[in-house]
Amino acid sequence: MALIVLFVLIYAGANLYNSAKNDYATEEAVEYTVNENIYFDGVFIRDETVVTYNGEGVIDYVNPDGSKLSNSSVIADVYDDESRIIAKDRIEQIEKEISNLERAQNPGTTNYAKPESVKSQIDDKYTLLASYLQNGDLSSARTVQSSLLFNMNVYSVVTQTDTDFESRINELEIRIAQYQEQYAEPQATITTDHTGYFVSVTDGYEGVVSMSEIDNLSPDTVQNIIDGKGAENTENAIGKIYDSYECYIAGIVKQSNKLLKNDTLKVRLGNSESVYDVTIYNVINTDDENCMLILQCDAIDEFISRERVERVELIFQEYTGLKVPRDAIRFLDVTETVPDENGLETEQTVEYKGVYVMLGQEVTFKKIDVIYEGDNFVISDNVSDTEYLNLYDRIITEEVKDKDVS
Repeated sequence: MALIVLFVLIYAGANLYNSAKNDYATEEAVEYTVNENIYFDGVFIRDETVVTYNGEGVIDYVNPDGSKLSNSSVIADVYDDESRIIAKDRIEQIEKEISNLERAQNPGTTNYAKPESVKSQIDDKYTLLASYLQNGDLSSARTVQSSLLFNMNVYSVVTQTDTDFESRINELEIRIAQYQEQYAEPQATITTDHTGYFVSVTDGYEGVVSMSEIDNLSPDTVQNIIDGKGAENTENAIGKIYDSYECYIAGIVKQSNKLLKNDTLKVRLGNSESVYDVTIYNVINTDDENCMLILQCDAIDEFISRERVERVELIFQEYTGLKVPRDAIRFLDVTETVPDENGLETEQTVEYKGVYVMLGQEVTFKKIDVIYEGDNFVISDNVSDTEYLNLYDRIITEEVKDKDVS
């Protein structure tokens, strides 16, 4: 009995000793991603020419915004009444529907179509249509709707639900005749006087900023445009033409040593996933903290051709690794045996940066390979080498006593 009691006391004492020895605050090493991207409101600067029309009537634009037009191309037709435009649009829509019906019942279309494949296409287009409608993109929704109806008609034919659309085509042709009675030719046509890209909106800044005056651009002008101030609207403006998709993007950002003139970077605009190449044209300090950043870009497309101000994400390198509290970093001198240039082994002392970690009840030093430094943490490369910090290691975040280190 005395021996048993003595054994229990020794065991309990050892546990208490180990618990007290290793009672350190720890933090688990987890994977962490950080980037140094810069976000700002960017002002798009192009050489733009305002298009005006001083006549009367209702304007019907012929091309979507961002379309490239050659000299003397038609920008818009002018009608005496809006009902003429409605009739024209309805005739075009009905003619497309008739064309879809004729194609759907054509043996060349249906003979090799499989119901499962057509059904899959219908499901995909239905989902896409719902997405466009939810986002308010009615132009794209109309295009998908036409394609969806065509697939549904083909499905009706291949499943023999409906193999003849002649009665429907006859009904549509009667409706076309009715709309043709309401239609009249445009009373005027508006054309371009030079080649360029047309946009049907103006914002009053076409004469305020230009590419040719980029070196004279002031930070106050940029900020006023962002705030919607200082616009100079042109009377009877119906749109504008710019020569190319080349442009400058200007904004006010925090000063950073990452912003170097002539560096090539990438940007993401607004909610788009598209990435564009840009070059830093100039960086001008505006005060002790901020600067005016001017980017040069030659690949902005028609999807943002209407915008003057857009949210810009300037993309820098992204870092992924193990997050290490800066207060936990320690330095340890390690004596290593290494071969010299003649193959002879020599000893040398190397100072390693690392952290102390808890492995069970043991305290041990592990190296870290810092790939990014933040204000109160660093990112260490996540490597499989057990001499280095590994995922889920328990990092000791306080001072470690030498006697506790294994």
